[in-house]
Amino acid sequence: MFKSISLFFICCLLSIAPTKAQSKQNEKISNAELKEYLGIPSMDSLLNQTDEDAQKLLLTHLNILQQETPDLPRYKSRILLFSQKIIDFAKTNRNKKLEVQFELFQYANNLLQFSNKELSLTTIEKIHQKAKDENIKWAIITSKYYLARNYFDVQEDFSKGFILFRQTLNDIMDDPTNEYVVKDLLHYYLEIGYYLMGDYRTSLIYGNNNLIPNIEKYDVFPYITNMNTVGIIYRNLNQLDSSNYYFMQILQMASQKKDSVWISLSNGNLAENFYLQKNYDAALPLLKSDADYAFSTSDFGPASNAYLLMTTIYLRKGNIENAEKYLKKGTESVYKYRFPNVIDKYRRFKLLYETLTQYYISKNNAQLAQLYFDSSKIFTDSIVFIRTKMTSIKTESIFNMQQAEIQKLKLSNDLISAQKKQYIIGGLLFKF
Repeated sequence: MFKSISLFFICCLLSIAPTKAQSKQNEKISNAELKEYLGIPSMDSLLNQTDEDAQKLLLTHLNILQQETPDLPRYKSRILLFSQKIIDFAKTNRNKKLEVQFELFQYANNLLQFSNKELSLTTIEKIHQKAKDENIKWAIITSKYYLARNYFDVQEDFSKGFILFRQTLNDIMDDPTNEYVVKDLLHYYLEIGYYLMGDYRTSLIYGNNNLIPNIEKYDVFPYITNMNTVGIIYRNLNQLDSSNYYFMQILQMASQKKDSVWISLSNGNLAENFYLQKNYDAALPLLKSDADYAFSTSDFGPASNAYLLMTTIYLRKGNIENAEKYLKKGTESVYKYRFPNVIDKYRRFKLLYETLTQYYISKNNAQLAQLYFDSSKIFTDSIVFIRTKMTSIKTESIFNMQQAEIQKLKLSNDLISAQKKQYIIGGLLFKF
């Protein structure tokens, strides 16, 4: 999510037994499977790809990796097998472009699954160097994006990852062709970076540039995910009408697609806005629906948030029995959640300890209430420290955006704002 390595090494990486690896080595790939998984008629067709074709194939792959479907594990397994065979095929035909392309395919699959952080970093560094040695422009940009992702998501070096995202976007802007499929992904990660810093207004500049609120783009990462992030940013800016607008857009599209995951998430986000408005009766059924669905599908991040908000509501209502029930579920969810980054981890535990503080206040247990209050403050201070460290790297020499790009982003934001106002005026925002 490639350097040229042997199939044995990949199998070691994925903890597959050697005997099983040997059977996979001998397994043939039919043209029908290539058509099903990669959308190509045969391996030979890959030799005549344009740079645009190569990028589109990778983007299609990335979109599939974002979809949590029952077929995803088999898809990833087959792609790993295909990738190694295509790399071998590329070497036989002395096609370095194809070789690097499918090393990136392998890396996209393994980004968060390497046996250790050092191996994941050295692997993408070697791919990036190979792309530079061969002067494959699109692969230089794409591998640099993945190098930034590695620092940001795997090494947890947010500052370095953020700098690399910014530098990679500048590299794209300096290229007169400016045709790189990772451009929107870079906008998305810069949006996330500024969001994690707490710089919500700058985050919106990048977020709004990625907004394409129509059903045709629904399945394309990062558009639907980005709309959700923009809704959350507006919530943090206390602009709940704008926040609701984006959550409602997602809910409508998800309903059309019958996508249970996004229906649940958008309902949960709308419920949290109701919670902030102290409209608890409207919030509770949506929170419970979101929490129960998320927990049942092992999506413990949304589950923990919804259960803990329900706990707070029941504490305020004086219903200790329900509060204790959902506090238990919320605590379990926090400890089961696989955190995408340190800031998210600290925020989840901060919410948990704040909720535990309220619970023990309601139980008149001052000692435990003080203990959890102090714990929540530690996590609050840790978030502030990380944000301060990240913010300190925003030097003018690195982050001076070109005026044309700034103007383009602002024009895009103005258009989205106008469309949003029409939507709200039309009376659809609160039509549930």
